Amino acid sequence: NIDDGGEKMGLEWLGKRGFLDFIPKENIFFVPHEEKNAKNVVAKKLGIEIYLDDQIKILEEIPDVKTRALFDQHDVSAPPPPYFKVTSWPEFTDFIRNLY
Repeated sequence: NIDDGGEKMGLEWLGKRGFLDFIPKENIFFVPHEEKNAKNVVAKKLGIEIYLDDQIKILEEIPDVKTRALFDQHDVSAPPPPYFKVTSWPEFTDFIRNLY
């Protein structure tokens, strides 16, 4: 949550994993869960085409995003269509490469 330092924690997590080496901070957006449809509004405004999350309920909140992938590192779920599932970052990278 942004109000309790979620944005700071998120940026630290991304930084420790090297994502900030190739994704500029100005291209990273944190949207509160509490605001109904906020994620979909922001995704649509930004023209987001691919969205990855570890919660299916978040993917359900963004129907205007064309490709929605569930990150399931423990490989315990079977998301229904139209969602895709990936179990690792390399798999997600391959998934994106195969789309384009």
